[in-house]
Amino acid sequence: MIARLLPRAAIGHERWTDPPGVMLTAEEQQLIDGVSSQRRREFTTGRHCAHLALTDLGWPAHSILIGSRGEPRWPEGVIGSITHCRGYRAAAVAPRAVCDGLGIDAEPHRRLPRRLEELIATPAELRQLAALRQQYPTTAWDRLLFSCKEAVYKVWYPQTGQPLGFHQAHIAIDPTTQTFTTLIDPKTARVAYDGRLHGEILGRWSTTPELILVTATLPTPSPRPLNSRPATATQTAHSRPLTMNPIPARVR
Repeated sequence: MIARLLPRAAIGHERWTDPPGVMLTAEEQQLIDGVSSQRRREFTTGRHCAHLALTDLGWPAHSILIGSRGEPRWPEGVIGSITHCRGYRAAAVAPRAVCDGLGIDAEPHRRLPRRLEELIATPAELRQLAALRQQYPTTAWDRLLFSCKEAVYKVWYPQTGQPLGFHQAHIAIDPTTQTFTTLIDPKTARVAYDGRLHGEILGRWSTTPELILVTATLPTPSPRPLNSRPATATQTAHSRPLTMNPIPARVR
């Protein structure tokens, strides 16, 4: 499922069950000493998927530790993301040479509690959700919006080191192409457009009756000519789009 949502340069692995006998490195094992059995299974299978993806990328064995906010710390030259929810674990990686940011997020395919919808969605997004529900009532659009924002955050934070609130990123969902675009609040964007973030964070999504899966990508820009002007927060700076795998049509 995840392979259809990633750029061709990226590699993903996923599991719907926790395989027995998976071994972590000694450093990774220390990260889950004393945690619950559920958290241990999530972490172990997520790291297993990440190790497989790194191997397919041609990377040697590497401990994937965590940063200050719990984000995976990837080897130099690699960007990636890990996600898990009930019944699903996945990881995706790509070379930094072609991808500056990669975020993935999986969620159960069911509605959010009403109070959470109002917490995560801007007024414009609430109107968008109402219209989408009227046209495609079987999709949990509020949960999809939440998943899009989680995937965007996984792109944003490693690039900027700055927090990103739910109302600081506006998501425009296209139900016909199963894609979305992200508009960062201009005041928030200014902290990132100092050579640390460029262009648009673009995304793709897919659903099953049980699962919502989202990917977000920040492509690496082509080098600018010496006489070109720097990109602003409202401009798209990248000119070398990542080629995406096609998604077959589905019934919503």
